[in-house]
Amino acid sequence: MYYSTMKNSILFLLIMIGFAACLPSNQFLQKYYLPSHNWSYADAKEFHFTIKDTADKHKIFFLIGHTETYLNSNIWLQIFSKNPSGKVDTLDPLEVGLALADGHWLGNRANKIVEHTMDITPNGGTFSFTEKGDYTFTIKQLMRVDPLPNIEYVGLQIDKLTKK
Repeated sequence: MYYSTMKNSILFLLIMIGFAACLPSNQFLQKYYLPSHNWSYADAKEFHFTIKDTADKHKIFFLIGHTETYLNSNIWLQIFSKNPSGKVDTLDPLEVGLALADGHWLGNRANKIVEHTMDITPNGGTFSFTEKGDYTFTIKQLMRVDPLPNIEYVGLQIDKLTKK
């Protein structure tokens, strides 16, 4: 009986490892909580992370948590990237939709906070970093209101897609 239970446990563990190998692994995740619940133009958020393998494919996500009283259905962002060589690229302003036309939020509600994990990977596909080393992404809001009220946090998540 002990042998059968042990065998089933090992089989279960191997199956779970197999499933995990097919899922994206979170390579980087950072959130900035805004104690005043306002995000100003001047308050650009910097995210520092390291890329170890240029052959890896990634998905890039913008994270935002806002109250249900956030008055917009979107947010406009300016994103800057700095590669290990020091080259800074400025991406085109990016509109991130947060609600449907009928006003329903696209994110998940947790108490009175709406949480979004929005795919901002260029061209909606996967992304490969061209150099090994330390990168910095800087994100600032470009909305017409400054500061932008009812923002609880903003963040960046980079998932490394595992090789199959």
